[in-house]
Amino acid sequence: MAQLQLMLASQDDRIAIYAIRYDIYAKELEQHPPNPEGSLSDELDCFNEYIVAKRAQTILGFISITPPGSPRYSIDKYLDRKEFAFPFDGNLCELRILTIRQEHRGTELALLLMFSALRWAESNHASRILAMGRKALLPFYKRVGFELLGKPILSGSVEFEAMTATSLQLRSQLSNDLMLNQIIMRGLEQSAWQLPFSSDLPSNSCMHGGEFFEAIGEDLQTLERRAEVISADVLDAWFPPAPEVIEVLTKDLPWLLQTSPPLAASGLVNAISHARTIPKACILAGAGSSDLIYLAFQRLLTRKSRVLVLDPMYGEYAYVCEQLLGMDIDRFILKESDGFAFDDARFERQLQSGYDVIVLVNPNNPTGTYIQAEVIERVLSHLPPSTILWIDEAYIDFVQGSQTLEGIAARSRNVIVCKTLSKAYALSGARVAYLVAHPDTIAALRQWTPPWSVSLPAQYAAIETLKHLDYYSARHLETETLRAELAAGLENIPGITIISGIANFLLCKLPSVQLQDFLPSCRSRGLYMRDVSSMGRVVPENIFRISVKDHDTNHRMLRIIDSVLKNSVAKR
Repeated sequence: MAQLQLMLASQDDRIAIYAIRYDIYAKELEQHPPNPEGSLSDELDCFNEYIVAKRAQTILGFISITPPGSPRYSIDKYLDRKEFAFPFDGNLCELRILTIRQEHRGTELALLLMFSALRWAESNHASRILAMGRKALLPFYKRVGFELLGKPILSGSVEFEAMTATSLQLRSQLSNDLMLNQIIMRGLEQSAWQLPFSSDLPSNSCMHGGEFFEAIGEDLQTLERRAEVISADVLDAWFPPAPEVIEVLTKDLPWLLQTSPPLAASGLVNAISHARTIPKACILAGAGSSDLIYLAFQRLLTRKSRVLVLDPMYGEYAYVCEQLLGMDIDRFILKESDGFAFDDARFERQLQSGYDVIVLVNPNNPTGTYIQAEVIERVLSHLPPSTILWIDEAYIDFVQGSQTLEGIAARSRNVIVCKTLSKAYALSGARVAYLVAHPDTIAALRQWTPPWSVSLPAQYAAIETLKHLDYYSARHLETETLRAELAAGLENIPGITIISGIANFLLCKLPSVQLQDFLPSCRSRGLYMRDVSSMGRVVPENIFRISVKDHDTNHRMLRIIDSVLKNSVAKR
């Protein structure tokens, strides 16, 4: 049997398509009256695209796409644009007449054509897709991710429903529905993809640092290589855990590894409660902040929720909302011209749009900028009780004189604070974090927390860590000195601009050297730093982040950067 081909329709294909449309929509479905030409076309075909599925030059099925910015859409014949909650603008395309010839219905063709149309939309920067779904096929459209708008349409004797989805929603659904994903992948493997764009979906994962493990060895069999590698692409502590933490872990390690931990990390919760003077009922422990973000956002949000995030900002939040939950999110842009500072007056104006959840990372990653507690409290005073303010305080302990909002979160029904012991307490490898929120919020989330979610070595390390806060406070003071030392050294290197920050990292800019040349050259010398372009939609070009290390490692990083930039200048 000849291989299935997926391609854009040629002019000859269009003639065949119009005949198939007549056979199905005029003769079979009686949507249109018969005509002597035996062909069915309309004015939209002047600018529509068709994607066809063919085998041995025979069209088995097709789908039509009205491109963004088109003067007319098919739905204009039935509904007023004012009835829709989204604009008919340069981001909107319309899918039409998904058609499969009768003998090929019930195969993977409809799903492959829908997938092809999604890839067309993404490749043509269409962020929203509109369609009219035939009533008999609504289960299929809902399965692939479309949302019905409650607007029935009658065309001839055929009933339709208006429906829409963002391209992100469709991508998320097609990626996360295992059965749909397997059908698409199997169909693509057996087909010839001849469309003028890739069949690969854009990356459906959140980008993180950690590339330094490529040099050490991800199989963890050559850890001795770590002495040759500087992991400045992640924000792990430059200092080790307190000596007492290492001592107790070493002493009891065999038992800690072979024994099941307390089911709900109750001892750890007690230790956090004592150290932070927060009621135990207001604390939920988890295996790192990402664990808690994934847990909570699935329970707090729906596809229709409105979320506001900073841009740029730690990418996990946008990833969970857009890629996993299929939501649209709004972004509050931090401007490079303002040093990425938080403009609270402009932020409060944007809040007037109304949101279900607002996410702040404070200090922000990757900018390092800090929002004073009184500013956040003022923002909170303007929020309706139904709006949740989520504050990620992963780096707040590095800010001298900072004020955590844990206490406010424990008393409030609409504030949640996320804390991690990874960065400021040297437990990145152990994965320990916690949420602080109203007892009712914590109780609701606790029901969805898996048993034994925090390992016994991690619980033990965290409990011991919280007994020695003076040790860590001293390291945080040293971090401030080391950050200033690293910043001064970078500023003395021609071609580097520092963007002021206040955590355990610095944001830097290369005005005259391309980042795609600079970072690999540094990696070849053992220095890994973070390209932060994936942490926002408007991140300026040539911005990178470097973490603060100890005195000797800081100077080693400076030497490598200086050498790479000098070599780049010499080659020009």
